[in-house]
Amino acid sequence: MTPTASAWTEMARDPRAREVLAQLGIDECCASHLTLDEAAAAAGLPPTELMRRLELAVPPPSPSRVTLDVRGLPPPLPLVRVLERVETLGVGESLEMVHDRRPMLLYPQLEALGLAHETSEPEPGVVRVLITRKTAA
Repeated sequence: MTPTASAWTEMARDPRAREVLAQLGIDECCASHLTLDEAAAAAGLPPTELMRRLELAVPPPSPSRVTLDVRGLPPPLPLVRVLERVETLGVGESLEMVHDRRPMLLYPQLEALGLAHETSEPEPGVVRVLITRKTAA
């Protein structure tokens, strides 16, 4: 997998990646001015092997998950708060809503916005709805 030029530049700036590059004999000031192919050649490695080493040192960020507890709020505040928050979700990000009942009016709105949702009731009086943006808005 070959990253875009901007992804390579960002990765080369990360202190964890710079440590890997230094171990391969590529100094910090030069790394950001080299292309991936040039850095790999300087290290005597195929570009895919250099990227494998860098990706082990700098794992991609995991999708974020935010919890919003709306228990005890009077209607329509739980619905309003959740709809305000889901507008800011990026692809792969999730919002876990904690409520005291199933939000039946929320489900059709989430579906209309193209958001996936799963509901669980781990205990009486606690309803968890995990809302995830699968694709760009």
